[in-house]
Amino acid sequence: MKQVYITMQQIKALSPCADQRRAVYNLFGKKRRMLVTEQRAVALASRFNFNWLAVNTLFGSARQAYDAATAPALRARDAARAAAQQAYAAAVAGAWARCYRLQRR
Repeated sequence: MKQVYITMQQIKALSPCADQRRAVYNLFGKKRRMLVTEQRAVALASRFNFNWLAVNTLFGSARQAYDAATAPALRARDAARAAAQQAYAAAVAGAWARCYRLQRR
C-alpha cells in the first residue's frame, strides 16, 4: 500500500482557523511532513480535527469511504446530543416552573 504524507504546506494552503493552525504546529513540531495512518489519526484525534482535514482534502471515492466509515459515529453523536438536549429542556422547564410559582407568591 502506498504511504500517504500530509505536509505543513498542504495544510497551510487550506487556510485553517487559528485553533487548527496551532494544533498543526504542535503536531508537526519541526517536521515538514507527517505520515498519515489510521493508527496515528486515532492516537491524535483529541489534538487535531481530522474531520476538517478530510472534508477539505478528500474527494470522490475517498470521501465516500470516509463518510461511510464515520456515519455510525455521527449517528451516535447526534443521538447523544438529542438525549442531552431533551434532558436540558426538561430541567430548564422544571426550573422555570418553580421560579414562576415563587414569583406569583
